[in-house]
Formats: sequence, C-alpha cells, structure tokens
Amino acid sequence: MNTQNELFSHKPLSAAFTGYRISKLPFEPTEENIHRLKAKLKEAVNALYLKGFRTFYSGMCNGVDIWGAEAVLEFKNEFPDVSLICAVPFEGHGDKLKGEELEAYKRITDNALRVDVLKGRITYREMARAFNERNKYMVDNSDALIAVCNKDSLTPGGTANTVKMAQKKGIDIIFVNPEEI
Repeated sequence: MNTQNELFSHKPLSAAFTGYRISKLPFEPTEENIHRLKAKLKEAVNALYLKGFRTFYSGMCNGVDIWGAEAVLEFKNEFPDVSLICAVPFEGHGDKLKGEELEAYKRITDNALRVDVLKGRITYREMARAFNERNKYMVDNSDALIAVCNKDSLTPGGTANTVKMAQKKGIDIIFVNPEEI
C-alpha cells in the first residue's frame, strides 16, 4: 500500500538542451535553416511531452540554447503545464547582449518558471569551468537530453562533454543532427 507521501512524490520528468552556438553551427545560419532547426527542436519537445516530460532546461547561450528555450515557450502556449528553467552559468552572463539577442534573452527569462543563476560574478579564466558546471547541473536535473550535434562525429567542447555526462548518467538522448537540416 502506498503512503500519502509516496502518492504525491512523483517528480515531473525534465529534459535539457545542448548544442552549438551560432558561430559553431555546421551550416549557414540563414533564417530558413534556423527555422528548420527550430522546427526539429519543437518536434523533440513534443516527443518528450508525449512521454510525460513537462520541465525543460536551457543553458541560455546563443544558438541552440536560446532556440530550444523559444521552442518550449511556444509549446507552452498550447500546453500550459510545460515549464522552462533557465540555467544561467554566472551573474552577468547576458550583459554583453544587444539588439535581438538581448530581447530574446529577456523574453525567455521573463517567461521562465525559474532563472537559476549558478555562480556570482566570475573572471574570464573561470568561464569554461562555469559553463561545464552549468552543463552538469542541467544533466543532473534531467531525465533526458536534446542534443543538437552529429552523434557520430562529436567535436571536443561543451556539447560533447554534456553528451558524455548524459551517457554516463544513463539518461535518454534525442540527437538532432544539424548536418541534416
């Protein structure tokens, strides 16, 4: 027989995004290509939603993180039980953004369930470690990973490290190959 605490202790399933920044995409970041990638991200969110996933984490860097967060917020318009958590690696992370990037960043953080700022102000030398800790935080709090990369030819970097963390943890990974966009 289940106790009352056991009946109400079910944690909603969560997933995180990982992938390339705009400057590292393996395709020309035209409006059409970005639109196709965003559609693939929405498909991944939908597939996970159908499996019971309701919470999604974004690391809030330009490119895949931002587009994944936007896909979640668009999805939320139809399915209000979906939530977004922004995993900001350090205080001041978005300070250098301007124009459309800044507008997107603010729109996303304003509409997220939570904005988790994982570290205070840091120096340039501490950035790589802060991003790696942010990625670990997202994987540790997720039951799946949406990874925008070619799983057969991962290049060294944050995306590859995050995929390896997820593989080590044994969580499901949905690969979206940007070379097939």
